[in-house]
Amino acid sequence: MIQNNIYTQTPYGTIPDENAVPAAQPEAEETEETAKRRRDPFDNPTEYHNFRDDYSKILPWIKMKDYKIPLVPARAERNMLKRQYSIAGVCMLLHFFTSQLFITVVMVIIEKLIGLISGNDNSAMINDYMSQSSILSGLNMITFVLANSLFAMVGLNWSKTKTPSLFVTRNYNVRYAVEYCIIGLALWTIASFTSSGIEEIINQFGYSTIPEGMEDETVTGLGMAVDAIYSCIMAPVTEEIFFRGMLLRVLSKANQRFAVVATAVFFGLTHGNVPQFVLTFLLGLFLAHITLKHDSIIPAIVVHMFLNTFVTVTSYLPESSIADGILNMVLVASLLVGLVLLVIYRRTDRIPSTTPAQARRGIAVAKTSPAFVASALIMAAVMVVMILLS
Repeated sequence: MIQNNIYTQTPYGTIPDENAVPAAQPEAEETEETAKRRRDPFDNPTEYHNFRDDYSKILPWIKMKDYKIPLVPARAERNMLKRQYSIAGVCMLLHFFTSQLFITVVMVIIEKLIGLISGNDNSAMINDYMSQSSILSGLNMITFVLANSLFAMVGLNWSKTKTPSLFVTRNYNVRYAVEYCIIGLALWTIASFTSSGIEEIINQFGYSTIPEGMEDETVTGLGMAVDAIYSCIMAPVTEEIFFRGMLLRVLSKANQRFAVVATAVFFGLTHGNVPQFVLTFLLGLFLAHITLKHDSIIPAIVVHMFLNTFVTVTSYLPESSIADGILNMVLVASLLVGLVLLVIYRRTDRIPSTTPAQARRGIAVAKTSPAFVASALIMAAVMVVMILLS
């Protein structure tokens, strides 16, 4: 049974009393109408309904016969959505600070040990040795693989999202995989030109878009092998589990378009510098979109692996006019073909639009979550400070 007098009539529709809570779930047999409403609560044909969670977890009243979602969310619904956005924000903050703290502490410990063993206490020389050996590469891999996996699981469990649902792929085949990889390479090319232009502008003011020390490259065979394994395999898998697996699902409870943009922003900020922000933001929009379409992170993992492998392989090519010429031809061809495929893709599949009711449940509610706002502002501030200090 349900408590009586829990509805209030307003110009926006029938809204439950903000202080009332159903005493129990409705016992009536579910109708086709209520089943559809749980998966398409905002009557939005542009959304990917297979990706959407049961909205009755956010708004129990949606199971009631003839119930209509109000334009403006009542306090109970708003608080439930705010909780989801807070989960995303807390997981982002934990991911960011824990990984940075872990790397810093372990780096200090390793530096002290190397100094004791070698008898050399020159920090600059030791740091240079670690960055060019396999030590820093291995530390980065361990740190971010653990952080991505751990806090993805925390967010999924906290938000009561079923983990196996991340990998159940719908309507996906080799043709889609190839097309998406070509589109991804085209976006990478566009982002490369864009970030180069931004770098030129920032350099005019005496700053660099890449924080000091990030240009260092490993020179040992083991270090390069560790970098390749992390970049081509471990990073694509674990980053997709965290961003398009956990974060996208948590943020898309009410507004899928908002979730696509928000996860792309966080994906960009996590990489900590302007060139990679431009790339990962553009790529993040596309990866989130294909994740929604196929109800799985598998397509995003494939594209992510392909791009990281392409970048890794080309970075090891010998510097020569012939190699540069072939690479430029490949990039130009992929850009032209990729843009054509993207236009075709966008004609049949678009990022979901937002209804007026959903607009009041996306950023409008997320900005009231201190954890969500703090995570975005802190990560953006750190990136700006790193530029100013470079």
